[in-house]
Amino acid sequence: MSMIVQFIKSLYSSNDMALYRFQPLRRGITYLLLLSILTSIPSIIQFHHIVDEEFMEVQEMIQQKVPEFSISNGELKAQNNTPIIEERVNFTFVFDPLSTKLIAPVDGENVVVGLLKDKMLVRISNQEEVIPFKALEGTSISKEDVLGFFTNLEKMYPMLLGIMTGIIYITTCFAKFITVTFFASLVLLFSKSWRQRLSFKQSWNMLAHIVTIPTVFFFIVDMLHISIPFDVLLQSFVILTLIFLVLRDIPSQQKDK
Repeated sequence: MSMIVQFIKSLYSSNDMALYRFQPLRRGITYLLLLSILTSIPSIIQFHHIVDEEFMEVQEMIQQKVPEFSISNGELKAQNNTPIIEERVNFTFVFDPLSTKLIAPVDGENVVVGLLKDKMLVRISNQEEVIPFKALEGTSISKEDVLGFFTNLEKMYPMLLGIMTGIIYITTCFAKFITVTFFASLVLLFSKSWRQRLSFKQSWNMLAHIVTIPTVFFFIVDMLHISIPFDVLLQSFVILTLIFLVLRDIPSQQKDK
C-alpha cells in the first residue's frame, strides 16, 4: 500500500505522473494488483454483512415467526396463510404463501428476502434474483429442511467467505485491467495526434497509476454507502481529464529512452 500512498502524494504534479511511463511493466502490473485489493474491500465487506447478519436474521425469523410450511409441486403451502412482513434496518423479510408478488412497497436500498407462493425472491442493491419453486419439482422441502440449510451455511461460512473473496478479487482485477487497457489505447491515439512518441507499454504504465484517483474516490464513497448516479461516466471523465493533463507535460517529437 506504500506505493499507493507515494503516488497520491505526487498527484499534485501531472509531470510526475508522466514519469511513470519509464518504469518496468511488471511494476505497473504489481501496482494495479495492489490497487484492486482496495477496490475489492467494499464488496467483500458487503458480502460478509449480508451472510453473517441479514441471512442469519432470516434463519431467526423463519424459526420464530413463520408457521410450519412445505414446498411441493412448485408451490409454497403453510398452516397459516397470513402474510408476514418483518422489517429491520436495511433488511426486509416477507412470507406470503398466497401472493406471487411483494404485497407492499419495499425500500430499494434494503436487502429483501421473500418466500412467496411460487418462488423465493432475493433483492440486493436493486438487483433481484428469483428462484422458482418449479425448479424443485419432485422434491419436497419443509420448514425443518430450510432451517437445516441455514445451519449448514453457518458452518461453511468461513470457507464460503474465502471463496467469495477470491472471486470478488479476481473479478475486480479483470475489470481494472480491461479499463486500463482501454484507456491506454486511447492514450496512443491522442499521443499520435499531438505528435508524441509513446509505446503501448508506456501508456499502460501511466494509466495503471492514473486510475488511482477515481479508485480511491469510489472506495471512500462505497465505504460511506453513498450512491452516485452515472458513476461510470464520472469515472471516465476523471480519467480522461488526467490523461489530458499528463499528455500536456510529455514533450512532442521526443523518443523516450
